[in-house]
Amino acid sequence: MEVRADTRNYWDVFRDRQRTGVAQAVIALVSEVEAPLTIAEIADRAGMSRRTFYKHFPTLGSAMVHTHRVVIEQILTHTQHTQQADLNGLDRLLAGFRALFDIAKERPELIRFLSYFDFTFRRHGLTSEQRAEFGARQTGHIVQLPMQALQEGQADGTIRSDLDVRTTVVAMGNSVVGILQRLQIMDEYTNGHDETAQRLFDLELEAWRTYLCHPRSRYA
Repeated sequence: MEVRADTRNYWDVFRDRQRTGVAQAVIALVSEVEAPLTIAEIADRAGMSRRTFYKHFPTLGSAMVHTHRVVIEQILTHTQHTQQADLNGLDRLLAGFRALFDIAKERPELIRFLSYFDFTFRRHGLTSEQRAEFGARQTGHIVQLPMQALQEGQADGTIRSDLDVRTTVVAMGNSVVGILQRLQIMDEYTNGHDETAQRLFDLELEAWRTYLCHPRSRYA
């Protein structure tokens, strides 16, 4: 019985390692290849046959959804590690979004993948079931950390109490990720992670700070 348990665990690890290899291959190829990705390219980069690829992912879309999950988990892990217990709600919220700039500098390929997924693949490369799965995750744990920080800010008085929590977090996320995606291609005056990029990103967050902590009457 113990031998069987060990064997089963080995294959679980082996399977997860191969699935991770596919995600890493997708992320790398998105940064290198201009044309849409193919299963043959991904399998070759991951060091496996197409037959092995199909054992893990029945379609290209399923591999892309898996890779998106991996990318988001890596980003969330990074932002969680940057959180400081002594921050108020407003500063905790902004620190979480500021961490996105840091990871964009360290791992620009993650932001490139999000751009590829959002603007090239997502609309036409997913089945209705995959879009539903993706949508459920987008409205689930991805927004939980910033929603919690915003609620803390409303409770401690550093963030306006009249703001709808989910709507505000979704708007901030779209805004911040959007500028990071733009910084990846604005090579006429920034390489996306230099001082110019930092100033642009800081200005974005400062605008959100002003909006979050000033009363609604300011905008009436």
